[in-house]
Amino acid sequence: MIWQQTPTYLAVLTTMLSAALVNDLTAPRLLAQSYPHHEVGLQFPAPPERGSPSKTLGAGTHMIEFPRVPERGKPTRTAGGGSRSYSCTDNGDIPLTPIVPANNLVKTVAANPTLFWYVPKTKASEAEFVLIDDQDQEVYLTSLSLDNTNGIVQLSIPKTVPLTMGKEYKWFFVLVCDPQERSRDQWVKGILQRTELSPELALNLEQEQNTLEKAKLYADAMIWQETVTTVAQLRDSQPQAWVDLIKSVELEAIANKPFVNCCTPNN
Repeated sequence: MIWQQTPTYLAVLTTMLSAALVNDLTAPRLLAQSYPHHEVGLQFPAPPERGSPSKTLGAGTHMIEFPRVPERGKPTRTAGGGSRSYSCTDNGDIPLTPIVPANNLVKTVAANPTLFWYVPKTKASEAEFVLIDDQDQEVYLTSLSLDNTNGIVQLSIPKTVPLTMGKEYKWFFVLVCDPQERSRDQWVKGILQRTELSPELALNLEQEQNTLEKAKLYADAMIWQETVTTVAQLRDSQPQAWVDLIKSVELEAIANKPFVNCCTPNN
């Protein structure tokens, strides 16, 4: 039986998800054991000189470092869901994971940013993405066909739903484990905020020709979404840059997971 959305269901889903986020403004951090106590980041060491191998980074080292972010309360370490006794994901796999900083406040300068998640092996054939504004109004809801997806997926918020400058939005990424029993849903959640580029940063980005250096500029400004999106574009040509960035936000377990071409939104 294919689950059909109804106005009543959407109202119940929005109320349920909003209440969950009110009780815990911090999105699930599924892999981190604790918040970082020191700054870490991407490092790109210069090749060692010929002869004896160097044991230290050379003077030509380039580093992209995403700064330690302020905490927003105690992190949760498991995905949300209505039934703790039921799971539609492989228990031996890494859990459903949002690719975000430790405090889960994602800043972006884009009106229609692209978000990333790790989706484990799952029996679910469908997922949903829900976006709720600061007035607890649902502004976007879409479903995605998973088709045996296992890896890193991405979703761009459509141009018909531009984010308002300065507003905070709540998002939920939901695995529909059983379309006939929605209490079995599993989800992760977080905060998305659109911010404005400073004139200085805008000028520096315009003048910078190197894509990786542009990512560093975004990271220095603590703008996560453009940092991760820019480095993701370099994944084929500079795969280590992606690995180092993901490790810098304590998501080592998914640093080498493949990107999956899937999940076109149904609307």
